Amino acid sequence: MTQITAAMSDAAVSEALFQRLEARRKARKISQKQFAEEYLAVNVKTYRTLREGRCTMTVFLSAIRQLGLIDNLNLLVPEQSVRPTDILKPKRQSRGKLNTPVNATAAADTAKVLGHGGVKTKAGSVRERLAQRKKLKSQHDMEEQ
Repeated sequence: MTQITAAMSDAAVSEALFQRLEARRKARKISQKQFAEEYLAVNVKTYRTLREGRCTMTVFLSAIRQLGLIDNLNLLVPEQSVRPTDILKPKRQSRGKLNTPVNATAAADTAKVLGHGGVKTKAGSVRERLAQRKKLKSQHDMEEQ
């Protein structure tokens, strides 16, 4: 089997994927015609569009589902997780202004979330949090000794 790499063209990747699907189909001893018509509910010509990468996403997903490969999509496209820095970044309004709390209660709530005494700009808050974390870690290390 051909190893798929970023250097390959889209056509070459399509061909390599098709060859892998074909190997899986053949291992199950299913003819191309049977697989297309009975498993995917398409004609053989439509099934062969997989080779050129011209098939619909539905045909591709049906093929990998029928071959028991659908769970592998989680490895191909993992869920995006939230980064801690995304939580600390203030959101911008449409005109590019920072969202600021409307009243003192909102300001206090924001300060609690950010972990400091007031609302800071984007440049100051992350730097301060990192310095605070470093200070706490060194204190913790000294206590352990």
